[in-house]
Amino acid sequence: MLCWGNARDGQLGIGEERNPAFEPRNCHVFSGRGLKEVACGGQHTLFLLHDGSVYTCGSNSCGQLGHNRDGTSPDGQLFTWGQNTNGQLGLGKGEPSKLSPHPLKSLAGIPLAQITAGGDHSFALSLSGAVFGWGKNRAGQLGLNDKQDRAVPCHIKFLRSQKVVYISCGDEHTAALTKVYHFSTVQ
Repeated sequence: MLCWGNARDGQLGIGEERNPAFEPRNCHVFSGRGLKEVACGGQHTLFLLHDGSVYTCGSNSCGQLGHNRDGTSPDGQLFTWGQNTNGQLGLGKGEPSKLSPHPLKSLAGIPLAQITAGGDHSFALSLSGAVFGWGKNRAGQLGLNDKQDRAVPCHIKFLRSQKVVYISCGDEHTAALTKVYHFSTVQ
């Protein structure tokens, strides 16, 4: 795995060095350990291994690393933590920021294929292709045809007719990739 950029908070996972990496550098921590995915936040990074293990590094100022966990780990359950000023954790109206992971009960029992987080909003994609969004919506980033924040996951009904396979969140925007079907005629 290669990484580069600001390392001030240890978010590159390259050890104790806190100097910026101006060119790609090797992150040896996960060599030979089966790294499956990497997700970067503002000042933190999460690493998912093929065995399901999750590792984090970087700033934990709002609990975004998920440390201080209570030890429970139900299979397939979505957990959220960190800042919740705009409902981006999906835990409900008036819920404070969380320093440790909390289960997102409103999506319990829905098999998820992907989750992604933006500046102050989050999205989940179910295995069946249903798309759910929550959090800040002042720029319409939830795709609900309004600018009202949502403190719990909402089904994005506009995307029901699409076969969404991947979602990506920016600071105040969201993009969805749909499956392309190729048809050929038999002669």
